[in-house]
Amino acid sequence: MIFGNSPSQIESVNFSEKTVVHTTSCGTQGIVKAINAREIITGSLVNASAIVEYIKSSKIDDISLVSLARPGEEPFEEDELCAKYIESLLENKFIDMRKEIEKLKKSRGLRFFDKSTQQDFPERDFYLCTELNKFNFILKANRDADGMINIEKIEI
Repeated sequence: MIFGNSPSQIESVNFSEKTVVHTTSCGTQGIVKAINAREIITGSLVNASAIVEYIKSSKIDDISLVSLARPGEEPFEEDELCAKYIESLLENKFIDMRKEIEKLKKSRGLRFFDKSTQQDFPERDFYLCTELNKFNFILKANRDADGMINIEKIEI
């Protein structure tokens, strides 16, 4: 089966015991191109604190937070906010995330509240994607001997 990139459209699908191939316009390409990275951890607002716990427990000292974008374009605001939030958690600095998420609603997130775009951008997706620290796991990209990339779920 083929699904779109809408969390609300797949939240009731049971993917247990299934192989999932996930593609994105930027994320998977970034993973493939990060050939010199020692570790690659994917992240979002929904698992930001788990990422920070993993980094701290692994005693990783050289970290790059990367917000990806399409070639020639600026990174997405929501991705930059996620990186900023993770950085704030790592540095024990406060960011008013409620205020920042409200700002997203009035900029790039506006499409989730437009009645004419609900088929492609359901309003529920905005809330699912901005729910802070909902999941206590990280997704780590691992490259095997053949160069294939597999994603490992690590519970924190």
